Amino acid sequence: MKIDENRLIEYLENHIGENCRTVDLAKICGMYSKAGDFYIDLKTDGEIRRIAAKNGYSFNSSHHDNEEIGMPWVIDFYIKAAVSKKTFKQIRSA
Repeated sequence: MKIDENRLIEYLENHIGENCRTVDLAKICGMYSKAGDFYIDLKTDGEIRRIAAKNGYSFNSSHHDNEEIGMPWVIDFYIKAAVSKKTFKQIRSA
């Protein structure tokens, strides 16, 4: 299933500073319509992170430094705006 980029970016924009996981973002951005459809892998995780970064967002999971944890899509992080939206738009248009 395809990631709804607009839905993902809208969610990130409205939840800066909140705790989340990429598995949650996959559900939020409409990748799965029912429970039986759900499947996430490294490719999906990477695509969500790429879209977020392309639009000026980053995920901070430093609270897990030095821990041995499982797959990246189940590790929680805090949503951060890399730069202000105004500055980011100026950088992208240059």
